[in-house]
Amino acid sequence: MEPPPYAPGTTTRTIRRAATARAGSVAPYRVLADGPGEPHTVRTDLVPERAPEPGGSVVLRTVHITDLQIADLASPARVEFLQELEGTPGLRLMLPAYRPQEFLALHGAEAMIRTLRDPVAAGGPIDLVLTTGDNTDSAQANELRTWLDLLTGAAPIDPLRGAGALDETPSAVRGGAYWNPEPGPADVWKRERGFPDVPGLLAEAAMP
Repeated sequence: MEPPPYAPGTTTRTIRRAATARAGSVAPYRVLADGPGEPHTVRTDLVPERAPEPGGSVVLRTVHITDLQIADLASPARVEFLQELEGTPGLRLMLPAYRPQEFLALHGAEAMIRTLRDPVAAGGPIDLVLTTGDNTDSAQANELRTWLDLLTGAAPIDPLRGAGALDETPSAVRGGAYWNPEPGPADVWKRERGFPDVPGLLAEAAMP
């Protein structure tokens, strides 16, 4: 089936949960699909209702970015090791300490910013980008440098940020408390949440 034509804005298109890709003992892993636009309500209690005027101009195009959590995955300041202690009394408020998709977050952020730079994809030139925090994960200088380079396009981005490879991160652990997308012993995310095998994904995520 041909994908629907792209139209910027959530009034014309949203993203929704679709079919189950893989079953898990606790919850299924679902894929995403295009959904219908979200309904909007005209606030006639604030402004008198009137039909849009033909040929009207856009006053301001603004984008809000928040909570991208750009992370140095090999930083010794990270506490993902606590995930191995799930169920231990006294650690409830510290868990979860791990996000399985995190090694892909930088590529997701880059794709989003690349879209915003494209006037056609973004629906027009952006006048203002507002960022409201949590754009770095551990308040490290190298995370902040990566975030600024993403925004400005000033330099190529190294997803490893000094680490030798992603095999120095929890994502390379096999059969444990962390999702490893390579085929092999089923970790807790594959068993309980239906996360898939995606051969080569770690290597691709490590590429600039």
